[in-house]
Amino acid sequence: MRLIEKFKDARGLICCGCRRRFTRIDALYSYKSVCLCGDCFNKFDKVSGNMRIYNPDYNLIVYSPFIYRGLLRDLFIAFKFKGMSAYGHIIGMAVGEAFSKHPPAGRYDFITYVPLSKQRYNERGYNQSEIISRYLCRALNVPCKELLIRTVAAVRQSSMRNIERMRNVRNAFAVCDDVKDKRIILLDDIHTSGSTIHECQKTLLDAGAKDVCLITAAFVKKSRDNREEEYKEIVCEED
Repeated sequence: MRLIEKFKDARGLICCGCRRRFTRIDALYSYKSVCLCGDCFNKFDKVSGNMRIYNPDYNLIVYSPFIYRGLLRDLFIAFKFKGMSAYGHIIGMAVGEAFSKHPPAGRYDFITYVPLSKQRYNERGYNQSEIISRYLCRALNVPCKELLIRTVAAVRQSSMRNIERMRNVRNAFAVCDDVKDKRIILLDDIHTSGSTIHECQKTLLDAGAKDVCLITAAFVKKSRDNREEEYKEIVCEED
């Protein structure tokens, strides 16, 4: 082990949840100088069973291991909007482990991810879904490949209703590699309305993909009365 790594382990890594210090051995997940301890991971709300979520608006089956709220929501906000890319690696490790225990059925050729517009990528410096997908690839032993590009710049959707969100992403993506007869896992970071991941799935299938399995790191659990204020809280954070 290099001297700097020994120094980091002796000093301790900072948990991104409780801010306590841990050695690399004691931390549940670690990346560079940050980690997530077991106590904080236990605060993540997990999806029970086989992690299947049904979206009736688009007739989609999406696999998600976690519910977007509490500590996980805080980590996502820091990851996506405050430049804390290391938090994304921690989230990715948790997602990878969840699917290593409960992998989707079948054999797949590639894992790909929802692309960002060039403007959004330049603003953020990374694609959050691409970072998470690396750990899913390792867990499932399926190669990661960029298969989609965004051809229309993203527009904030916080004030849009379902039909408007559908129109906002319609024809916004294109394939950038051959997908004919391929079985693909498509990953997005958060399952909100489902409009983006549905449009990406449609783009891949229209280009000849044989099957497209949908996975997200987390999903928004709406209340039964589907309160608008609860919904807008997450939609404004899309992309």
